[in-house]
Amino acid sequence: MAKQLIGRDGRSRRRLMARQLYDERSGAQILDMVPTWACDPMPARNDAGPPRDLRLGDGAAVDHGTPDDLRWIDIALSELERSGETPVRALIIREEFCGVGTQADKAASVARKYGGSLTLRQYRNELGRALDWMRGRRAA
Repeated sequence: MAKQLIGRDGRSRRRLMARQLYDERSGAQILDMVPTWACDPMPARNDAGPPRDLRLGDGAAVDHGTPDDLRWIDIALSELERSGETPVRALIIREEFCGVGTQADKAASVARKYGGSLTLRQYRNELGRALDWMRGRRAA
C-alpha cells in the first residue's frame, strides 16, 4: 500500500480533525473542515540554514557600487573633495545624507573628521553652499 502524503497547507489535518466531530444526538458529522483558528499549530522541523553574519562578507551582501543614474553625484563629490578651498563641503554633504543623528551631531562628526571646529550655524551655511554647488554641477 502506497503512503499518502499530507498536504503542507494544513487542510488534510483539519479535515481529519473534523471527521472526529459528531453531533451527539443525530450522529451526523458537524463540519467538513475545522477552521484554522480552532487548530493548534503543528510542530515543524526547522529546515532553515544556519544564521549568517552578513558583516563577514561571505558574499551574501554584494555592493555593486554606485548606480549609473547617481554616478554624477559621486563624481561631483570627488571634485568637491579635491578642490583645495572647500573640501569640508564634501564632508558635510556626505555626513548630511549618509550620517545618522541630528544636524548638531553631524556638525560635531564633521568637525572631528576635518580636525577643526564647526558650529551648527557654519554647518548649515556650508551645507547650503554645497547643495547650491551640486545643483549647479548637475545643471552643467
